[in-house]
Amino acid sequence: MDSAINAQALTPIKLVRASEVGKNVRLVIDLKGSVYWKKPWQIKYKDRVDLILEIRRDRTISKNLRDIIVAIDAGHGGRDPGAIGKNLLEKDVTLLIAKELERTLKDTRGYKPVMIRPDDRFVDLNTRYQNARKLGADLFISIHADGFKLSSVKGASVYVWSEEASSITAENLSKKELTKNPEVKSKIGKLDIRDFDEDAARTLFQIAYEAKIENSIILAEKILTQLKKDPYTKMHKPNVEFADFRVLKSIDIPSVLVESGFISNPDDAKRLGGKAGRR
Repeated sequence: MDSAINAQALTPIKLVRASEVGKNVRLVIDLKGSVYWKKPWQIKYKDRVDLILEIRRDRTISKNLRDIIVAIDAGHGGRDPGAIGKNLLEKDVTLLIAKELERTLKDTRGYKPVMIRPDDRFVDLNTRYQNARKLGADLFISIHADGFKLSSVKGASVYVWSEEASSITAENLSKKELTKNPEVKSKIGKLDIRDFDEDAARTLFQIAYEAKIENSIILAEKILTQLKKDPYTKMHKPNVEFADFRVLKSIDIPSVLVESGFISNPDDAKRLGGKAGRR
């Protein structure tokens, strides 16, 4: 990059002043504006004590803030039925759940839902997350229902893309693939891959993947918490799971896959077949 980032412009601290008052040291931090802060804590070393004070800018709500765009992906569809239960197909269940979620988000201030599969059509896995990027999605939620040969297995699970899979993907990206999505979101904002050489671009993709997984886990944990509170839903996996699901492969959109239950289990099938159990 041509110029270094101006760190002074990013910090909420205007000036730090220190003075001795007898045996004490008085520290004054002048701020540029209001901030959030956490109670200071100490880290002791052999020859010193570090005082840690964490502060961040006050996130005043702006009138210009846009709605959070949530891409809702109903698993399978069209010629791909997904798991097959007794008088129940996964593709039908996932679409009903997706539409229920769409209605809920439409009624919730600050959210804008977009449907990746709005009806009974086949959508390629790569196309799903690529369309989410084209729609400017901030979050991606893929909805599925499991199936198993043992009908006793039941319950919901929440998955995010594995860090190992993201590392392998970043390492194996070709130059053509690197420039396919030139703009990626990172912890310091949007970056244009075309401003960097191939090695640097590959590193930036890895950083973007890591940030995406970190935020995916936060989203997954929030969904998991709500599922555990739901009186209709039992959990198959109590913690966030990691897997190499291709539909979660987006470079920089926090993405989760929710297995809503097992349609091969009579209790789950009854729940997923009813409106209350799909909410």
